[in-house]
Amino acid sequence: MLSFPFCMAQDGLVGDISSVFELYAQDKLFQAARALRRVEAGHSNSQEVHGHRIENSADARIQAYAHSRALDAAHCFSHLESIRSDVLEVEETLQRMQLGGARKDKWHKCFDEKTGSELKVYYQEESLGHGEAALHSLLVEGVAHTPILALASIIYETDLYSTLFWFVAESQLIQHPQPTRKMVYSRFSAPWPLADRDACMLGFAVDGLDEDGLLFINIRDARTTDRCKEGRPLSVPSFLEPRNPQKHDAVRMNITGGIELKAMGPNSTRLRMYGNVNPHLDRVPKSLINWLSRSLCRVGFHVLEDKASAIASLPHASRMRHDSVYKWLARRLHEAGIDPDALAFLKDTGANLPIDFKSDVEEVAGL
Repeated sequence: MLSFPFCMAQDGLVGDISSVFELYAQDKLFQAARALRRVEAGHSNSQEVHGHRIENSADARIQAYAHSRALDAAHCFSHLESIRSDVLEVEETLQRMQLGGARKDKWHKCFDEKTGSELKVYYQEESLGHGEAALHSLLVEGVAHTPILALASIIYETDLYSTLFWFVAESQLIQHPQPTRKMVYSRFSAPWPLADRDACMLGFAVDGLDEDGLLFINIRDARTTDRCKEGRPLSVPSFLEPRNPQKHDAVRMNITGGIELKAMGPNSTRLRMYGNVNPHLDRVPKSLINWLSRSLCRVGFHVLEDKASAIASLPHASRMRHDSVYKWLARRLHEAGIDPDALAFLKDTGANLPIDFKSDVEEVAGL
């Protein structure tokens, strides 16, 4: 599991605050969280700022930072709240994905593939309260024999899910405020006489390549209070409202999840996927729902692996050639020493390389 060490702040607090914003803009949330911890952990005393003696609390240091940069302090506080919110969400998801520690006895292995992808499926019971039978949270991990860049593309292109997975009837990109942050509406097919299920989800990616050697995607239900990274609200009321099953023949699901990708070699990626889904199938035995969920996990993993291996023949290849997010990601994988062949792989798709790394980072980060 990743952790965000609570380090005592020393000098350079203004630099730490600046680093929080810069790292967050580059989607380096793990590093931004560590810098934020340093800002919030300094000793409480007073200091002189522009001739005024103020309390050296975290709030005071942020106010001093805003003053020194001629920025609106209220905007800085709002931006930091957005960062804290993302940090807490990711921390909670990562804790749920732990196989060891306090959650060691909660996970139960229900599938173990000894060869090939070494696929393993774990479940744990999540009580719904009110005397209802428990639904299962599921954790899938295995080695996909495909480059990390190809696997990332299969996951990233959410509007193409209905062409890859037979159980996805519809998948629409609703909001795309940043290249690594998406709001998606998906509709899932259900056999008669059950109504289809749907979900409106917010997902955002974390670039943890520098210090943690991985990419992470956090997924949850979209909310009316959701904002983009700069704090602007996202307005999508028509999709956030649950569909009327009598009119649309779909029932809204609740989803929480996380996806972790770690390159093990040029053609090998360790993939971990966590999900807790409440499909609201009140009349279907929970044991049957859990069995079907575990089966879908195995199928889903192999579909991801197979499609990523054949990405040259999919619409994803064209997008990889033209979307700057892939050039940026290939550079990041190369620069961090995670996948030195990422640039060569991207060039094989026909992407226009070489490229200027700095301009690509600024374009993707919206700087």
